[in-house]
Amino acid sequence: MAYVHIATGTTQTLDHFNDAMDLLAKDGPLDGLIAQAAGGSDLGFHVASIWESKAHSDRFEAERPFAVFNQLDIPIETLMATTSFTTFDTDYLAVHAAP
Repeated sequence: MAYVHIATGTTQTLDHFNDAMDLLAKDGPLDGLIAQAAGGSDLGFHVASIWESKAHSDRFEAERPFAVFNQLDIPIETLMATTSFTTFDTDYLAVHAAP
């Protein structure tokens, strides 16, 4: 069953996201990541990640992001204080080709 992890932050930007993804890409594809979308709204900046499983998401969260945030000089305390998370197992997932 796929697993969805949505982060919504009030201090992050698309530039932060792109910089982080550039660093993460240096190590190759993220194991278990099916799809990812990012963008802003009046509520903040959102990153929605769809993983093959919760275990894949948990492993990524434990091993990768904090090192990247440190490399980008993004204060982890501020990031965590200004970010909310929504997670859930999917009951349905369809992957469609982009136009």
